[in-house]
Amino acid sequence: TSSSAVGYAALHDPRVYNGLATADRTTRALDGLLPAAAATPEIEVRRAVAALDACGDDAMAKYRQLVSLQCTDEATFYALLEEKTEELLPVLYTPTVGDACLRFGTLSPRPPGLYVSIADAGRVPSLVQNWPSSDVRVAVITDGERILGLGDQGANGMGISAGKSMVYAACGVKPEWLLPVHVDVGTNNKTLMGDPLYVGLKQPRERGEAYDRLLDETVDAIRARYGENVIVHWEDFAPRNAFRNLKRFREKKGVRTYNDDIQGTAAVTVAGILGALRIAADGKRTAAPLSEQTVLFFGAGQANVGAASLLVDALVQDGVAREDALKKVWLFDSKGLVVDGREDAISADKAPFAHAGVAGVRPTKDLTDAVRALKPTALVGAAAQPGAFTEGIVKAMCAATPRPIVFALSNPTSKAECTAAQAYQWSKGKAIFASGTLFAPVTYGGERYEPGFANNAFIFPGVALGALASGASSVTDGMFLAAARSLASQVSADRLELGAAYPPTGYIKEAAVKVAAAVAAAAEEEGVA
Repeated sequence: TSSSAVGYAALHDPRVYNGLATADRTTRALDGLLPAAAATPEIEVRRAVAALDACGDDAMAKYRQLVSLQCTDEATFYALLEEKTEELLPVLYTPTVGDACLRFGTLSPRPPGLYVSIADAGRVPSLVQNWPSSDVRVAVITDGERILGLGDQGANGMGISAGKSMVYAACGVKPEWLLPVHVDVGTNNKTLMGDPLYVGLKQPRERGEAYDRLLDETVDAIRARYGENVIVHWEDFAPRNAFRNLKRFREKKGVRTYNDDIQGTAAVTVAGILGALRIAADGKRTAAPLSEQTVLFFGAGQANVGAASLLVDALVQDGVAREDALKKVWLFDSKGLVVDGREDAISADKAPFAHAGVAGVRPTKDLTDAVRALKPTALVGAAAQPGAFTEGIVKAMCAATPRPIVFALSNPTSKAECTAAQAYQWSKGKAIFASGTLFAPVTYGGERYEPGFANNAFIFPGVALGALASGASSVTDGMFLAAARSLASQVSADRLELGAAYPPTGYIKEAAVKVAAAVAAAAEEEGVA
């Protein structure tokens, strides 16, 4: 979106200001307001790199530097992001974005975004009109209730909406098409309530109809200004609202929408399992069949329930009857193994996985017992329970299968169910390991192992690009499954050799293009394009 700013205003307009490469100094009335030297845009990128280098290993200092650049000189920021994607993603997105959310009150400047609060009910369209872009295609919306593994961060959750938007931009979505949104309905975080530097409403979270009305008004206002084809990306809602909001807007309102924590995580998890089965084939041409696997999901929140459901869809697509497919997938929640007949209640979303009458399987609250009874070939953790995958559990996995798949997907690293080094050591190098935050390569027994990085950034940019390119009227689960299969097929032989079930982080731009093509084809096939 162009700007007509001149003079001092132009100097402080990130759409105009481009450091010493700023064009039209005279017509913009910038003569005398900038140093005499003129530079090329490439020099401005070099200047930004030098400023980052001066931060040393301090990731938070780099984050502040980058956000400051985004807020002052968009052209250089996005050129830098394109040039140094692999290096900058861990700074702008996980894991550093978690720290940024925790320190959001002291950030200056903060990443740009649209703040809508419950105090704005009835006038949200006027807020949306204030956003500078005239062409938004993707709105990334959070209410800040479940930020990574950090819980309720209230308005500080804007860091996540902004971070996801930066990932989209790094993968080819035009920056002006992106709208990060925080919907502030209060917070139940007592620390934030008592913090004079907290940036949001200091009141308990709204749980009633006013919550739904505010979300309705926000989505309606965005679609009214930017058109009904805007994609609404839900991010970091608590499970109580995540599934409900997705269903409500997808079915009742015909909105092009998805929840990255449910569907994006599901797709990247299924992609990793499919990629791992290519490794488990151990040099054979074809991957080990998915139909021969038993998968146990540790943690039954939105991430794992979404992944379990998509895995069943993958099995059905492979020709397995749905009833049989469900029996290959198990959940273990905070009350133990989800199995028919246990004392603790089982919610509706988990009920399809509550299996009955399986020989040797009984209700248990001990994960080791569950692993020994089920003999899973894959164990997927997303419960934010650090250390939950013990040596005994990994060894039990090895007893069940020659190449156990061990995914510790909880974020940040401090919440991971086990480390990469533990998985490789305890399994004597047999485990195929992936995590939700990148672990460094591990050398064990003279061999180098490359942990897989189950990063949603491999999925959601391509899904959006595919939906936009195809003109899909909705974003279906089949499109996410197509994204998963595409990503799994993109892991190179060299990566598989090192035990990595995913491509390297620096590959996300290429992945987005191929995923987009697969998603667009699936939309066509399903008749929504």
